[in-house]
Amino acid sequence: QTSGQWLAEEAIESLDVNLLPPAIASDGAGNVIITFSTNDVVPVAYANVRTAASSAWSAAAATAISDLAPAPATASSVVMNALGRAVVLFRSDATRVFVRQYQFGGDTPGWQGAAAYAANYNPGLELIVEPVAVFGTANDFSIVSAHNNGRFLSLWPCTEGGCGDAQTFVNTSVDNSLRAGLHAARAAAGNLTVLFGIDQPGYGVRPGAIRFHAGLNAWRGMNMLGQLGSIHVEGESALRLAVHPDGSASALFPSWNGSQTLVRSADFR
Repeated sequence: QTSGQWLAEEAIESLDVNLLPPAIASDGAGNVIITFSTNDVVPVAYANVRTAASSAWSAAAATAISDLAPAPATASSVVMNALGRAVVLFRSDATRVFVRQYQFGGDTPGWQGAAAYAANYNPGLELIVEPVAVFGTANDFSIVSAHNNGRFLSLWPCTEGGCGDAQTFVNTSVDNSLRAGLHAARAAAGNLTVLFGIDQPGYGVRPGAIRFHAGLNAWRGMNMLGQLGSIHVEGESALRLAVHPDGSASALFPSWNGSQTLVRSADFR
C-alpha cells in the first residue's frame, strides 16, 4: 500500500475450531495462497487464494482438502514459482504425502486436477515427518520428506503431471532420528540443500544438513553442523536455511544455552 500502513486484519474463514499454524506463499505478480488446518476431532486441511487483481479472498478457490480417505490431517508446505504455479502439500494418516496444485492466470487458472498422492510409506516404523516442497525451473518441483521415525530422508521429483519414484537417503544410526521441521532450498544448478534437527540421545537436538546433487542424482555430504550439545531447541522452529545462486548455503541456529546465534556456511558448487 502507498500509505505504508498495515490494513485491518481480515477473517479468511469462519471455523469454530482451533487452527494449526498456517503457511503462505506468493509470486512476483502479487498472487497469494494460504493453507491451514483445523485442530478438531477430525482435522481437515484448508486452502484459499487471493489474486493480485482482487481485493478479496476467492470463494471459488477456498477448499477443504477433505475429499480423500482417510481425511488429511495437516497442511505441511506451500510454495509458488514465478509463473503462478502453487504446490500445496499435506500429510494424511501419518504415512503419506498428498499434493494439490493451483495455477494463477494462464489458460486454465484454478485447482489443477485431483489431489495427487506421493507414496511415502514403508512397513514397520511408519511415522512421517512433515514434508516440504522446493521449486526448480518452470513448473517442476521436488518434495523432501522424512519418514520411519526420521530414519529415511526421501526426495520425490515431480512435475505438473505428478511425482516420480523417490530417491532415499538412509540414516543408519538407529539411535538418531530426524525431527519435524525440515527446511530445503535449491540452487540454480538444481542441487538441493536440506537442513533438519537430529534428536540424539544424551545430547538433545543437533542441526544436521545434507544435499542432493542433481548432476549425480544422489544424496551427498551428510554433516552435523553443531558440536555435541551446541543446540537445544524444542522442535526446529529456530533452524533457518538460505541457498545462494552460486550454490553455497548458510544455516542459522541457536547455541545450547540460547546465548548465541550460530551461522555455518558451506560451498556446494
